[in-house]
Amino acid sequence: MYRKFWSVLFVIVVALAALIVAQPGRWSQAAQSSQFANLLGLQRPSNAPVSTVPYTTAVEVWYGSQADGIDPAISYETGGGHIIQQVYETLITYKREKPNEFVPLLASGWTIAPDGKTYTFTLRPGIRFHNGAALTAEDVAFTFRRGILAGDNQTPQWLFTEPLFNIDDVTQLIDPGGGLIANRAALQAQSPAVLQAACLTVTQAIQFDNVASTVTFHLARPWTLFLDTLAGHWGVAMDKDWLIANGTWNGSCSTWQNYYSTSMSASPLRYIANGTGPFMLDHWIVDTEIGLKRNPGYWLSTPLWPGGPSGLARLETVLIKVFLTGSDPTCDMFSAGTTDFGAVSAACGVTLSNQVLLNYDQLSSVGTLRYPTGTLKSYSGVLAVSANDAFFNYDIAAGGPRNYIGSGALDGQGIPPDFFNDLHVRKAFNYSFNWTQYIADVYSGQALQRRGPIIKGILGYTDTQPTYFYSPTLALQEFSQAWGGQVLSQGFVMTLTYNTGNVARQRVAEILKADIEALNPNFHINVQALSVTDYNSDQNNSRIPIFRVGWQQDMPHPHNWLVPYFAGIYANRQRLSADQRAIYQAKTEACLASPAAVAQACYEDIQNTAYLSATDIFLAQSFAPQYVRAEVQDYYINTALAGPLFYVISKGPLPTVNAATPGIDQSIPFTSTTGATADLNIPGGAITQSMNIVIESDLPAYDPPIGFSLGNLAFDLKAYVSNTLVSQLAFSSPVTLTLDYNEQVKGSLVEDQLRLFWWNGALWEDAACGPYSRDVINHVLQVPICHLSKFALGGTSLHIFLPLIRR
Repeated sequence: MYRKFWSVLFVIVVALAALIVAQPGRWSQAAQSSQFANLLGLQRPSNAPVSTVPYTTAVEVWYGSQADGIDPAISYETGGGHIIQQVYETLITYKREKPNEFVPLLASGWTIAPDGKTYTFTLRPGIRFHNGAALTAEDVAFTFRRGILAGDNQTPQWLFTEPLFNIDDVTQLIDPGGGLIANRAALQAQSPAVLQAACLTVTQAIQFDNVASTVTFHLARPWTLFLDTLAGHWGVAMDKDWLIANGTWNGSCSTWQNYYSTSMSASPLRYIANGTGPFMLDHWIVDTEIGLKRNPGYWLSTPLWPGGPSGLARLETVLIKVFLTGSDPTCDMFSAGTTDFGAVSAACGVTLSNQVLLNYDQLSSVGTLRYPTGTLKSYSGVLAVSANDAFFNYDIAAGGPRNYIGSGALDGQGIPPDFFNDLHVRKAFNYSFNWTQYIADVYSGQALQRRGPIIKGILGYTDTQPTYFYSPTLALQEFSQAWGGQVLSQGFVMTLTYNTGNVARQRVAEILKADIEALNPNFHINVQALSVTDYNSDQNNSRIPIFRVGWQQDMPHPHNWLVPYFAGIYANRQRLSADQRAIYQAKTEACLASPAAVAQACYEDIQNTAYLSATDIFLAQSFAPQYVRAEVQDYYINTALAGPLFYVISKGPLPTVNAATPGIDQSIPFTSTTGATADLNIPGGAITQSMNIVIESDLPAYDPPIGFSLGNLAFDLKAYVSNTLVSQLAFSSPVTLTLDYNEQVKGSLVEDQLRLFWWNGALWEDAACGPYSRDVINHVLQVPICHLSKFALGGTSLHIFLPLIRR
């Protein structure tokens, strides 16, 4: 249970009655930007140049870390998972940005037995791997079998062994006590019969039928988060023959012990891939760059959700630039237009803030217009799906090269090993901690105080749950009751540690020292810096009285937080008391078995128990604002994904910003990279308040209305009043949208039946609120519209039937 821890780019403000006709064609980016700037007398800010990245390419920058490898059975860190989710696919996936709603992907559907223990998935026909091999049910079953048998509990395989066998590691099928975990040599020493039996248990739990194209999982017990588990990138499907040919387990139950506990560095799949996904691995230059290219044979022909993507990826290439040394280049690359994506530090966020064109509040999905000349989109209100906490050590280990508990007794010269078993001590330390100072110092104020083990944004969390707060008065009251009054009368001495360079851990120790020592002259806390090796060693061996460590969720479900905190890695490391383990285990099991209608209240109860028990000092969940170049389209955030899903993303021209004022007739022009042009003609009486109209052109459009097809022109018109988005702005009277289209835009559409459709959030509707005017000779379509939205050119298609030739 160990965890990873757009033709032209331009932004303009159009004079109220000005009419600017853009030249057709795909101009060079620099020339086009310069021409528009000259026409308007505007100059783009020097710190926000036009992007140099082609529309068909996305660039992402990684600084300070890289993916260790992409063997899906072993990869348990975000970098590897980010690449895996682009090239491999799962049986089911998430519905756009919703981390708890699933849609079929490789599977066409699934059934769950009434007892909740048998899950059967039916595969879609016609899916092929990148090497051309057909996907079969056997491939899927073999992938899961191989993963479980090759991984150990430091890989994501515990996510599958837990529901399938009620264990953390496959070797516990042989030794329930865990004596064989991560020990290949000891496993190989077991008798062939025992090894065979364990392997057969795995294969019997995951069965397949190639004729019916089904894969069936037989769980040890009902597991309400099994779909959550399968949707994660560790639930991908791989090609059995390719796996065997590249040196992984050969499928024989007599040999699996030779592949168990494979490390990423020893995996033959570390830097190669063969998935079914929309992108293929093109190259991997270690420490420098990872390249993906579009899969020309991608199978998805129908969107997975209304308005979702289908067909080939819009992007042709994805380049991930890796920088491990030197200063962080991300901020400069965003400003220079040489990257589309990248993790931004707090300081960089301040630098980029005045380059933001549009900001979106992830919590409310409301867009705000920031700077009309900006070149970035920002997403604020995004909470990290990780958290850091301070864990009390309930039985501090003696010995070792360093002593953190002084005399080891409550005699004024130390603390006993079980010092934190006293509830009043734990409450006193909580009341002694200044969260406001901690969040200001460590997160520049951009974080929330934690309210228990469950993070905000998932089941079980509410903003009304009680929490501790900094109160010297209450802290002293608790200390006066701790250990029958001895803590206050005797005083104590202890040492808190941090690894050199880890400011967050250092501040936890320093804040506790300052605030607790201020309560009583006999309270003494020393703060000691250690090397990272020594710190990790002492933490792992339960020597440190209070240690700060973080967890990043594997899936957006509270169970994934409760197990490591109260039963797994951190509970073991802090030697959590048996009584608390028992309480949490019973509650966790009850919540897991609860129907959805009562699960929220059940998990809320666990949060409250953690508060009443003061089990730990739950510190902070930080905000993780995100930035992308404004050329990026269809970007969304799903907190269950390991970064952006490139298949859903396209790029186009930089959005344009146009001012509109009541009482003035005006025409707002825009252009497409296809050479098509458009004018939005707004009569003076059509609007009643001043606004900015933001236009994004060359958007992707999917899911045509029944009986119709879509052409090759889609664009989004949004209105911002006082910089706030007005959803589907309605005009007081119709306005005319004039489209000068061409053959590239029209495609196979019948010209005298062209229509304009608007997207209502679920499907396309005819956008005209009056009669169309069609000039098929000059290729002009005029449409009266009554509101702003996302629009797409469409109509009926001209089907060409070739004669049947018989020989």
